Amino acid sequence: MLKPFLNESFAKFTSNAITNEKKYFFIIYLLFSLKTKKNVLEKKKCLINSQKGFSYLIIFICLFFLFPNSTLAQSPPSCTQNITLPYSGTLIISSGQVVCFSGTGLLSGTVQVNAGGHLKMCGTGGVFGSVYIAPGGTYWRTPSTGFTGSLTVHGTESINASNCSTCSSPSEGTIGNPQSICFNGDPSAITSSDDGGASTFEWEYSNDGSTGWTSISGANIESYNPPSGLTSDRWYRRRGGDCSPSQWSGYTNTVKIEVDPVTVGGTLSSDATVCSG
Repeated sequence: MLKPFLNESFAKFTSNAITNEKKYFFIIYLLFSLKTKKNVLEKKKCLINSQKGFSYLIIFICLFFLFPNSTLAQSPPSCTQNITLPYSGTLIISSGQVVCFSGTGLLSGTVQVNAGGHLKMCGTGGVFGSVYIAPGGTYWRTPSTGFTGSLTVHGTESINASNCSTCSSPSEGTIGNPQSICFNGDPSAITSSDDGGASTFEWEYSNDGSTGWTSISGANIESYNPPSGLTSDRWYRRRGGDCSPSQWSGYTNTVKIEVDPVTVGGTLSSDATVCSG
């Protein structure tokens, strides 16, 4: 009665709805067949001319050829987006997207992985939110990935998360809104026309537009609102980062805030616009 049951499990192994438990059961079945003299014919199909000492190695080689579309036969695809933990929010991963999380923080909020999408948890971070893997979606993690949230897997889950360090610097992007303000005036925000694909930002200013660039503490979003009270011209620029602080882009174009000189008392011969500052 055992052999028919095992054969039936083997037939179900190729189903798209296969579970991890059945995969592991099939591997046990192969090992069992190696030690059973009654299964000589089945051994020959997978272990032709192999020696007993190489049996386990040949089993896994056969699995790679038998099931090329399964996670047993593949490593995770390269990342298309990298996010450094901690992260909180709502994220939907669609077909063709491979979103990789690295770092030591927590992934909170809600993540949904649709068919063809991949979620990879790299490093030692953990999950504290809700993760939903739709049929056809894949969740890759490491054995050290912590999980205290809600996990629903209708697709595939694997502990073979790898290929996680692939990360390229974002492009420079573009900023805008140069302006002229009154002496001691209040400039409007410098806008972002293109973020370059960055997930974090760093702004700098210069008093001549070429030297003495100084980092602006706390300015880490794509736009920047300069402080009021400027008394001289000032130039601004930005760069973007992704994955880690070492993956910075080059700097954007510069934007100049031109400060009009102080109005000197005198006589106007006709109507004119002057700064109130």
